[in-house]
Amino acid sequence: MRGAWKQSVAALVGAVGVAGAADAAVVSVTGFASMGPTGSGAVLSPGAGGAFATTLTPFSASAENLDISGIVRARSTVRDLGGGVIEQAMDLAWQELRVVTCATHEISFTINLSQSFAIGPQFVGNEASFNSFASYTNVQFGGAGQTASWTRTRTDGGAVSDVTIARTRTSTTTGTTLFDGLSGFGTSQTSLASLYTMNMALSFTLSPNGHLMTFTDTGGPTIATLVMVPMTSAAWAGAVGLAMVGAFAAKRRRGIAG
Repeated sequence: MRGAWKQSVAALVGAVGVAGAADAAVVSVTGFASMGPTGSGAVLSPGAGGAFATTLTPFSASAENLDISGIVRARSTVRDLGGGVIEQAMDLAWQELRVVTCATHEISFTINLSQSFAIGPQFVGNEASFNSFASYTNVQFGGAGQTASWTRTRTDGGAVSDVTIARTRTSTTTGTTLFDGLSGFGTSQTSLASLYTMNMALSFTLSPNGHLMTFTDTGGPTIATLVMVPMTSAAWAGAVGLAMVGAFAAKRRRGIAG
């Protein structure tokens, strides 16, 4: 019986990974610099057998005396933690973000990103746990009296209230470098559907006063984790059956598309 149970776990983890094609996050820039949506709105499915399904989406936008560039990372995985505990984790983060400006007047812009994730059938209706999220930002000022304000907002699944981290920094001497690594929240959302969407926005208001100002922002992943507690043998059999139905449907869709 033990061997059959292990096979059921393996089948369940593997079946979740075939529920769709991985695709990139959608990124756009609005405001003083603008960039239409880049990336794809398709669903990112978890990797099978504990392997991460990961996408990297580069983007860039520019305006007079302003250059913005970066890479957005999205990834999803399902893995067997042992003892009958299965975990699905989803995360969305800046792989890197760089902003360089020397404008003579105040400028404002927002970088928006969104990613949808396929929820494994065994997790539908479960509760998601969120980590705190952070804004790891270095600001390099080129002159005294420059001001930089930035706000990071995260919304999850259409049911969790917006969570915002807002910071303002003003240079006191030329060449001041400031680091910000403050973090946000931990909460839960219940009754997840088969599709889960993360949205993030990073808004800037900068007053470089004609001097060079450079932002670099890395890390700060936003992660949602779903954990399935050990189940009885009968429940596992039912869950595996649901997963295999999903795998069959995905295979059939591929056949029709072909």
